[in-house]
Amino acid sequence: MTTDKDRMRRKDFASGIVLMLFGAWVVTETVARVPMKGSWGGVMNVWYVSPGLFPIFIGSVLFLFGCVLTGIAARHLGGAAIREAARARVSALAEIRDIPEPVFRFLAVVVILVFYIYLYMSRIDFFLNSTLFLAVIIPVFYLDEAQAQRRIFAFYVAGSALLIAVFALGLDGRIGGGLPHAPDWLALLFTAAVAACAWGQARGSGERTRKLRLALSMAVAAPLLIGGMFKYFLLVPLPREGLVVAVLDAVYFGLF
Repeated sequence: MTTDKDRMRRKDFASGIVLMLFGAWVVTETVARVPMKGSWGGVMNVWYVSPGLFPIFIGSVLFLFGCVLTGIAARHLGGAAIREAARARVSALAEIRDIPEPVFRFLAVVVILVFYIYLYMSRIDFFLNSTLFLAVIIPVFYLDEAQAQRRIFAFYVAGSALLIAVFALGLDGRIGGGLPHAPDWLALLFTAAVAACAWGQARGSGERTRKLRLALSMAVAAPLLIGGMFKYFLLVPLPREGLVVAVLDAVYFGLF
């Protein structure tokens, strides 16, 4: 019975942390996106009739329940058991490097597409988002060295998790100060880091270096060609127009 209760408390600890993070995300997103007061339709509205109150309440309650659940679980388990569980999770993550090749390829496709479509499409300039997508997915499947592919993928996942956390907590605006298109600058730096990681993995092999050079060239050229045709010849708005679109607009309208 004690072992079962310990296992349940460990799950409570993890669930409580997830609840805290989700509740904090709901509150910060609501505060950032929903005005608490202002004039709509000629009527001045006060904060206590704002539509943002309900999600703030729900997010706060989830955060509070997460704190209570985590606190009860931590008190039951103790610090030593929590550290041991954390080490076990890190060891389990390290074993991901040994997953079979078909599973890795399926996982890589799903994860990279989820980041590209669902997590980055509404936050990052279309050209930068597409360049980042191609800069990771082409080397992951084009380089013919399994460990290099997995290291590039692991670097991308770790960096993407950090980038999404920065966006969710609204830190991109604070990091960038008054810099226009701050999320795009962060995405540009991350894309350069991914390219540098891939280059480091390909270095030492002339064939892999040639393949990577071609892959990165395609990652830059394809979005510019296809996105440029949609934007300036078919006049189709892009999902997110930011830093690169501003530069292209200046060039295009300056020339034509």
